[in-house]
Amino acid sequence: LAALFALRQFQRQAMADLLASEMRERSAMLEQAVRLTGRPLRDLTSDYSQGEDLVRFVREPKRVWAAINLDASLAKFELSGLWVLAVDGTVVYGTRGAGTGSPPSLPLPAATLQAILAHRPAGTFFARLSDRVVELCLAPVQPSADTQRVTPPRGWLLAEKTWAPAQVQLLSRLTRSRGKIAAAGGPLPALPPHEFVVRHPLRGADGETVADIVCVIRSEELEIASNHNRTVFLLFGFCGFVSAALATTALYRWVLRPLGSIADS
Repeated sequence: LAALFALRQFQRQAMADLLASEMRERSAMLEQAVRLTGRPLRDLTSDYSQGEDLVRFVREPKRVWAAINLDASLAKFELSGLWVLAVDGTVVYGTRGAGTGSPPSLPLPAATLQAILAHRPAGTFFARLSDRVVELCLAPVQPSADTQRVTPPRGWLLAEKTWAPAQVQLLSRLTRSRGKIAAAGGPLPALPPHEFVVRHPLRGADGETVADIVCVIRSEELEIASNHNRTVFLLFGFCGFVSAALATTALYRWVLRPLGSIADS
């Protein structure tokens, strides 16, 4: 029994080490996949926010230029919204693509936007709207000569990407998992030993988690190791039972029975 207990403890530790290694690897893979999915968003804001045309547009907006250069870009970069803002955050132009009618409202409350602009951010963050989770990227509008991006902003460019089922399916394929967007910090599902969960937080501009990407991953390595451990444990237990039975039989035949015969005589 002591040997079986020691074997079981060794197997559990080996499985825990294998699981920890798998989780580290898949967590890194998921983080890279999230960055890859948001790359078109960053590419558009980086490329379009630096240039004389947009600096001039902030100062003198022209609908024809916006239709050619902004409206048409949403489908190319797979985005769901684009806003050009003045330095103080007021909307100069907004679009969700060609033929969308009236300018769309901003995806952030005015107070939240003002708090973000006060820190001159550059980068991506997430927000949970009433019906969806979006990734946002905000960049200062600056002239093309400012290659180091150090001059005061002439305005702002805000781009939005909706995390639709297609993006989640892409993540699932990249990480070989079953992925979904869940509430931040929500409960995780109960899983068999050869499956595990990797959770990636989607953080807002204030650093707080607005939602989680939860990926359920089936590990062939864990499944093989679990089956192997079970087989070894059962075999070891069977061998121990047989050994104990043989030892008991030998003890009775070669020790106890002769002693009993001697006692009877």
